[in-house]
Amino acid sequence: MTLALFSILFKPELIIPLRSVQKHVYFITAEFFYFVIALPLLGGRSYCRLICPMGYLMKHIVRLKRRECVKNL
Repeated sequence: MTLALFSILFKPELIIPLRSVQKHVYFITAEFFYFVIALPLLGGRSYCRLICPMGYLMKHIVRLKRRECVKNL
């Protein structure tokens, strides 16, 4: 970080390539966090349960069926 700041102070034309590198590093870090840390915490197939419309619909159908089974017992 210090090296980046000094390079910007002494050679301002280096800002654009440096920003490009920062964006790539941020993207790689964010993807790493999502796939390695956040996804296992949410459980397997989190996309199917949280984002996909079909998975969202199926989740609610299963909840309704469970309520009906409990009422019948």
